[in-house]
Amino acid sequence: MSRHSLALPCGSTLVYGFDRPCSFYFVQVYVNGQEAPAYEADGPASVLWTWADKYAKATGTPEKEVLGFFPDEHLKCAILDIPIP
Repeated sequence: MSRHSLALPCGSTLVYGFDRPCSFYFVQVYVNGQEAPAYEADGPASVLWTWADKYAKATGTPEKEVLGFFPDEHLKCAILDIPIP
């Protein structure tokens, strides 16, 4: 499993990656260090785009800027629907 985390400008933490045994991507958002995620989704690579769209709309941030939170290598993997290293 790959698991990466990003500190978001809003103060939350985004955790995302690829679960190899289950063959799906996952996204989780943790608010203020809470144990349970405030948002979570798993499935095809589109879960990353869905989260980015929701975050952009909720914060008024351009979606292109939100996608810029991710390393380019991870976005390329998601676009090709291959595991994120």
